[in-house]
Amino acid sequence: MIGKSEIMALLYQVLILVIMLIPGFVFKKLNFGEEKFAKGVANLTLYIAQPAMIINSFIMDYDPSKMGNIVQIAIFSVIAHVLFFGVAMLFFKKVPIDKQKVLRFAIIFSNAGYMGIPLIRAFLGSDAGIYATIYNIGFNLFIWSLGCYIYSGDKKYMSVKKMFINPATISIATGMIIFVTPLSGYIEKLTPLKTCIDYLDGMVAPLVMMLVGFHMASVDWKTVFKDIEMYKCIFLRLILCPVLVWAVLRVLMVFGLCSETAMQVVLVCSATPCATSVGVFAEKFNCDTVTSGKVVPISTILALATMPLIAMLLLI
Repeated sequence: MIGKSEIMALLYQVLILVIMLIPGFVFKKLNFGEEKFAKGVANLTLYIAQPAMIINSFIMDYDPSKMGNIVQIAIFSVIAHVLFFGVAMLFFKKVPIDKQKVLRFAIIFSNAGYMGIPLIRAFLGSDAGIYATIYNIGFNLFIWSLGCYIYSGDKKYMSVKKMFINPATISIATGMIIFVTPLSGYIEKLTPLKTCIDYLDGMVAPLVMMLVGFHMASVDWKTVFKDIEMYKCIFLRLILCPVLVWAVLRVLMVFGLCSETAMQVVLVCSATPCATSVGVFAEKFNCDTVTSGKVVPISTILALATMPLIAMLLLI
């Protein structure tokens, strides 16, 4: 049962992540790095550090009791993203098309990969990292289908191949193999290998948050407080979407169709701020990079207040 101490632990972890924005912000302001540098760090995170974090979440003794939660979370992740898509398509119909695409994408896709796993570990314990990883199955399936469609408006950009073959899904598949076979025990015994994976795992949160801070340094703060549509988007991402997820899962819990653990993981992951992919896809499809550059860091800062509030729903 979740109590106030767990919610305070979540608040503490979110605060740490927000503080990690500062080094990246200062680094950029002092002109110590250019966009090429940031892109290189992003690729390092995507192709090396994040896969290590995902795989590390599965390195534990096989426990069949976890499989029920794994299946539920995978299903509810898909349902949650369908729900987010429905919410996104209801809003911003009168907004300029390039900005509309960015805002809708930002509502659907949260930073559940880079922030969700460390947050769930802090919230529910290190073994729960496997559940946060499973939540990202829905994210990766939809980002290469609905995500591409939202930005391009053309189904030809929807990549079935990338839906199933990308660093995250390959890492999840690898992790599942490790989890259900004796490989986990062998990796644990290979201390240098396990230590290396641990170190790479620990790089993810600092690197990602410093990158967000790096891009935040380029924001024109004079426009931040005037962008009403951006704040509407952030409200939908940080408040409405997770509340809707909580309501749906709460009803399912009444009928015994959702475990408490699944509720906790899906709710916390769905309450994370806008995904860093918002900016990546905006650049890829030549959309409103100004808005994408603002909505990610601002939503991350505001999540410091909203995520503990959303977590309090678990007390109801």
